[in-house]
Amino acid sequence: MAAMVESHSPQSRARARSVLQSLDLMSRLLTASCYRHGLNPAQWSALRYFAEAATKDCTPSAFARAHRATKGTISQTLMALTRKGLIEKITDAKDGRSITVKLTAAGVAQLAQDPWRAFEDVLMKGPDESVRQVVRIAELLTHAITKDSA
Repeated sequence: MAAMVESHSPQSRARARSVLQSLDLMSRLLTASCYRHGLNPAQWSALRYFAEAATKDCTPSAFARAHRATKGTISQTLMALTRKGLIEKITDAKDGRSITVKLTAAGVAQLAQDPWRAFEDVLMKGPDESVRQVVRIAELLTHAITKDSA
């Protein structure tokens, strides 16, 4: 039995391409917005992560897993944030290999200037169902991309 091939109309493909073009532009705008206040996008991402993560997940390895990044990349980001006084790394007294990352008061203050706030404000004004649909689509695309790259 021959494999069934799905056919899509040209209009359907054009809509999908339009959505992807919009997402691409949005992604680039979000990234570009994060070169502010002396930080880069990876550093902003780390501040957001450690501000919101459960205590047990405030480790470099948990952050690396969550962001699908190498430990080396994460290490460089955390060293930069430590030098800037925005995070502190706390070594576990019982297990000297275990490190917990915590935002400093300066890190919390920096996060109050998060460039993403403007984007969050726009989303918060939208109807809840529309925002939920955007989240579902983003999760669907993220899952498809990560599945294909695995």
